[in-house]
Amino acid sequence: MKITDNNQIDQYKKWIGRLRELQLQIGVFGEDDSFMVMIAGVHEFGMTIKPKGKYLTIPMKPELAGISPSELNEDLFVPRGTRILAREADNEQGFEALYALVSEVTIPERSYIRSGFDENEKAIYEYARGMLKRVAMMEMTADDFYNRLGLYIQNKIRQRIKSMNDPPNAPATVAVKGDNNPLIGNSGRLRQSVVYKVMTR
Repeated sequence: MKITDNNQIDQYKKWIGRLRELQLQIGVFGEDDSFMVMIAGVHEFGMTIKPKGKYLTIPMKPELAGISPSELNEDLFVPRGTRILAREADNEQGFEALYALVSEVTIPERSYIRSGFDENEKAIYEYARGMLKRVAMMEMTADDFYNRLGLYIQNKIRQRIKSMNDPPNAPATVAVKGDNNPLIGNSGRLRQSVVYKVMTR
């Protein structure tokens, strides 16, 4: 009698072994956008920003967001008894306030990566557990597992950014942005910068 064994043990070992070969990383990556890595870190951990000179200039009007005083090409001055940069205006005060002058700005910690994961930890593990069963049954590859899990966590963190409202923006920031969500600017650039990558260990 001749017995032929057609088991898939070798293939199964390769299938499962692929899980160990890969790793999942989620966040804002320097090789993609170094400026956004800096912004991401400031919001995630908080920071006190101090000027190189005497004052930082904080825009007081929405149209000045992202524009430095030097870019205006106007004669600006500091009205007596104030800490603002202004230009002449035909009004009772004789000037129009454009920038507030401050000695430092403290940006509070607004964790979105850590809190986005922590607040959804149970759901993430349940989602991963369900897919691991499919990998064990050879119904899903390790690459598909990590890509689906990465997209799932990425979306949870992006949702956290979208719902963030505490600590709130300073009133001056709200006046410029027109929005109290501290992590979403007009472009939504930080939110879109949160991505996942599947990499070889």
